[in-house]
Amino acid sequence: MKLLKTLVILLIIIAIFGGAMFALNLYTGPIIEENNAGAEFAPLLAVMPEGSVFDGEALLYSAENPTASSLKDVPASVLSVYKEANGLGYAIRCTGESNYSTAPMEITIGISADGKICGVQIDAYNDTASFDFRTKDPGYLSTYIGQDSSLSGVGLVAGSTYSSTAFKNAVSEAMGVLIANDLIAEGVKTDAQILTEMIPSLHTGLTSGGFLKGTAVEASGNITEGYKALNGTGYAFIMKNGEASLLAIVNAVGTCKLYDTTGADVTEANTALVEEAVAAAALQDFSADAQNMLTATYADATEITPVTFTTFGNVVYAASFVTGENTYYAFYSRPLTYEDSAMAICTVLDANGAIVSQDIKEFLFGHGVEYLPAYGSGYGDTGSDVFKGYEGQFAGITSGTVSDELLVSGATVSSTAVKLATQDVFAAFESIQIGGEQE
Repeated sequence: MKLLKTLVILLIIIAIFGGAMFALNLYTGPIIEENNAGAEFAPLLAVMPEGSVFDGEALLYSAENPTASSLKDVPASVLSVYKEANGLGYAIRCTGESNYSTAPMEITIGISADGKICGVQIDAYNDTASFDFRTKDPGYLSTYIGQDSSLSGVGLVAGSTYSSTAFKNAVSEAMGVLIANDLIAEGVKTDAQILTEMIPSLHTGLTSGGFLKGTAVEASGNITEGYKALNGTGYAFIMKNGEASLLAIVNAVGTCKLYDTTGADVTEANTALVEEAVAAAALQDFSADAQNMLTATYADATEITPVTFTTFGNVVYAASFVTGENTYYAFYSRPLTYEDSAMAICTVLDANGAIVSQDIKEFLFGHGVEYLPAYGSGYGDTGSDVFKGYEGQFAGITSGTVSDELLVSGATVSSTAVKLATQDVFAAFESIQIGGEQE
């Protein structure tokens, strides 16, 4: 009987405790859920207009369960898409990653219903601190406010090109999701913006890693804006042509071409603009530096004769010369490498277009090497294990045999620059062969 009474009391206690817990959960559950929702929506509200609301129907897409969403063409950079409850617009969480990222930066973007950016913030930044564009230009994020998908009023941050480009690309991809799904209208790019975006594909000397690298030049005459290459390889100008705009590119020896917004070559029809662009290009003379590098290896070189090339890349000087009974071609190029430093490369080809030798000065890749004699030039050892076995790899290579096997692990940026400069050399050599040698 005593045992039965104890069991009854125990059951009553359990029932009371269970009921209390049920009542507590009934009361606190919605509060907990609301707090969790608040934590999820807090970054979204920070980039949206005052009075915005996100509710349980807000989530349109999540990278954790993409098949549950009806949204199409969502890139990997987009993590989630939310719709504001009152029709004020959308908030998107996404990522951006540059060459110097230890992990992707995390970004939240607010976009109004009329397709304008109403807020941006970086929730996590994982790039190298020295390339943090927020430090170099504290007002950079504010340039995005009010922009449509064309981002016509947004540039890049000097000294943080990779990071600011990664951020800009992430914003562009995020807005592209809303456009692809007919949630906002696409912005219209200006002619100047279209032409500027064409520069990296038309003049590789003005780029590094696919990004435009140049200092702005002042507008004058028909030139409305322009860029001077950081490495002396030439210029690019946006020029007025009546009501239209054209892109003029000038290489290091004064060759100029003009393009319209469709990418068509319109040089021959605009000779006056060509002359103006060439006159505006304050070109550097690299002949002395180039010949010093050449004669350091080919002391017996004679009949050194400059030749004109018509390509637009990292080559800044070319010349034919004679050694013994053989004629060779020397190309001096200046590709950009680590932290936008310019190398100096002297590449020598034989009459058939195969590499005979290649010397590199200022192979800057963050290891303190100031001079790297390469490819069997006989200048000695750099003392860096990174380059063991690298000397001589380019000898005998032709335009059809350049490959990624020539890249160096641990010096990817610099060895990639060497590879691209070598491709530019072959292109310049081909233009000389087609156009004929000119003094």
